[in-house]
Amino acid sequence: MRIDCFVSMLAAWVVLCRFPAMALDYPSDWKNIQQFKVAKAGLVKFSLPVDTLDASRPLLEDLRLHDSAGRETPFLIERSLRKAQASVAVKQFQVFMRNETTVIEMTTGLSRPIDQVVLETPALEFMKSAKVEVSADRKNWRLAAEGVPLFRQTHGARQLALALSPEVCPCLRITIDDHRREAVPWTGARVRIAPENQAPREDFKVLIRDRIESPGETRLLMEMPGAHLTLAGMEIETTSPLFARVACLISRQYAENEFRETVLARGTIQRISGTVQPLAGCPLFDEDVMIPSRCVELAIRNEDSPPLEISGVKAWRRPVWVVFMAPGPGDYTLLSGNSRCAAPRYDMPALADKLRGLTPSPVAAGALTVNPAFREPEFLPEVAETGAALDISRWRWRKPVQLTRGGVQQLELDLEVLARAKAGLGDLRLIRDGRQIPYVVERTGLTRDFAPQTAPMDDPKHPRNSCWRITLPLPSAPVTGLSCKTRKPGVFQRRVSVWEERRDERGIGRRVDLGSGTWSRRPGEGNGMLWLPFATPPVGDILVLVVENGDNPALELDDFRLWHPVMRLVFKAGEGLPLFLHYGSREASTPQYDIALAAPFLLTAEKNKCFLGKEESTGKRGKDPVSPANETSSGASWWFWAVLAAVVAALLAAIARLAPKNPA
Repeated sequence: MRIDCFVSMLAAWVVLCRFPAMALDYPSDWKNIQQFKVAKAGLVKFSLPVDTLDASRPLLEDLRLHDSAGRETPFLIERSLRKAQASVAVKQFQVFMRNETTVIEMTTGLSRPIDQVVLETPALEFMKSAKVEVSADRKNWRLAAEGVPLFRQTHGARQLALALSPEVCPCLRITIDDHRREAVPWTGARVRIAPENQAPREDFKVLIRDRIESPGETRLLMEMPGAHLTLAGMEIETTSPLFARVACLISRQYAENEFRETVLARGTIQRISGTVQPLAGCPLFDEDVMIPSRCVELAIRNEDSPPLEISGVKAWRRPVWVVFMAPGPGDYTLLSGNSRCAAPRYDMPALADKLRGLTPSPVAAGALTVNPAFREPEFLPEVAETGAALDISRWRWRKPVQLTRGGVQQLELDLEVLARAKAGLGDLRLIRDGRQIPYVVERTGLTRDFAPQTAPMDDPKHPRNSCWRITLPLPSAPVTGLSCKTRKPGVFQRRVSVWEERRDERGIGRRVDLGSGTWSRRPGEGNGMLWLPFATPPVGDILVLVVENGDNPALELDDFRLWHPVMRLVFKAGEGLPLFLHYGSREASTPQYDIALAAPFLLTAEKNKCFLGKEESTGKRGKDPVSPANETSSGASWWFWAVLAAVVAALLAAIARLAPKNPA
């Protein structure tokens, strides 16, 4: 009996030693626990893992630290950020022209190390190769960099900064090669003082979830290893030998009752084949950028150039340190994942300046696990799932919304809804059992395309032009541009335009240009695709594409595509009674929902994709809320001619009454 008791006690002791977190009663409001060992008492400093940052709130308000006895331990959060680097104008700047080169000599006037020189020029478009030399006396020059590209393009890409290894450079000489193209004027330069201590950073790989190609742009939908990271730089891995593109790192943030795209960082990725620049990695930016969520997008402007062959994306992050006083050695636990708690108020932040620069401790946090005492709360229980009742008699159309499961939903609007709804989407209503479901509009930078009906047509007034009649599936479709291809691409240059006919209140038609431009293809360029953005969307359903051929043969066109923006609704809904999206009411105003106060939580929440069903007419009478062209051409013109006919009839009656009668 004693042996059995001893064996049971030994087994229990083994379990407690192996799983110490299971023996402590942690607060049930925290979802995650993460353990690490401390070897001795004293100040401890270690870097938070990425999964901890991802599981916590943006400012780490929910992070808690417990010692081996389960007692809450005060701590300090220390973020390693890059210090702002001072940039100053050079003391002396001289330019010389020598043997198809431009030689710039400058005196920095600095005794501190510099790591970059930025040239200034009013030239708008050029591409050059530069060599950089340094000297202490303007007599003995040493090569610092060679084959460095300098350029500025009309679409925004530019590279005027020359990176240097941090060193004291009293004198600089930059030689710019002009033998291929004419020289450009250089008016000045600034140098950047190198920081004394570089902020630490850690590298990681970025997962590319999807790649979306649209005319003139490549979008990479990327997933970071965690949210709330501070990026310290990013590189594009590509084997393309020659390019210069503007790229933007994009996230979505809430503003004015909508989720809108926000540019987190902007830069130029570039490479010139044959330079000393390595092929592995094209820097996008090297500044510190806070990433609010795991999912971000990288938009690369291709203009008329072919898309880049991108094999991967590499990034760096700034570590986030936790500093605390360990009362003794043992197992410590980090708690995270509480969406409601307030930030702790410890006295350690008052000692931040004195504790900064502490040497990191050899501490490695374990895997993130679920707190066994955690109780899953309802997502945003403060937000009511249903809103006020609504009389939908003024709405003309509806579509069923198909949910896969309850929770936060993301619904992409199709072309029918976008065409029939009001321009600002203010007449959209999600209705379940006669009551509204509050939502937030998400505007994206993505586009979708569709193939319209097309047919060639003649232009008797301009027989040399080629014309195509393009029929939209619905009037007032929010089309942002048109693309098409030539069947036999060659060398050509054509003036192209798209227009539609609109009628005024008197029913008189007039031509309205939607977009125009020059379509050209030079030897060795791409497949001759036309991308024509629209300055204004159409209001009717008939467009005309005109290609001015001049004295050249007509181009054979095919693969016509029209493009429209991607718009979504984000809302909270559970499974149950049927849910419908109603739209098509001219009188409806933009709704105001309390859910807007919870927009940041909706943006970062895991969303379920739901889908629209087949369109249904509600049988309500009324005019198309977004077809001013139709109203003008049918309703307004009908009333105009009716009133005009009545006026003419009244005038004829008055004239007949006043006219002298014939004598009998």
